[in-house]
Amino acid sequence: MPPSDLPDLCIVLGVLRQGQRWSQGDLAAAAGFSATLISDYERGKRTLTRPRLELLIGLMGLPPERIDATLEWLEESRASSRTLVAPGDSLARTRRKADQVTARVTGLTRR
Repeated sequence: MPPSDLPDLCIVLGVLRQGQRWSQGDLAAAAGFSATLISDYERGKRTLTRPRLELLIGLMGLPPERIDATLEWLEESRASSRTLVAPGDSLARTRRKADQVTARVTGLTRR
């Protein structure tokens, strides 16, 4: 499957909403929005800003710091999937760890 062009904040919204076991309809009702708007945010059909994301996750009882933690997790996940592992590759673990460190440093410089 090819990489998605979905903005990271859209992915974060979907991950956190599902992790909290909220439906799009539940979140929309709490925010006073339509469920279609929440769906459009998660699919990247509408622009989701950081302040709007903070509002939405706050309605689910999550602090804004969860956004950064989820963005870090997402980057670490991407880095580990970019590391190709061949059978018997003794350096694979080292490369994976280096990719994770790079992802963390990159995340820190974005703040």
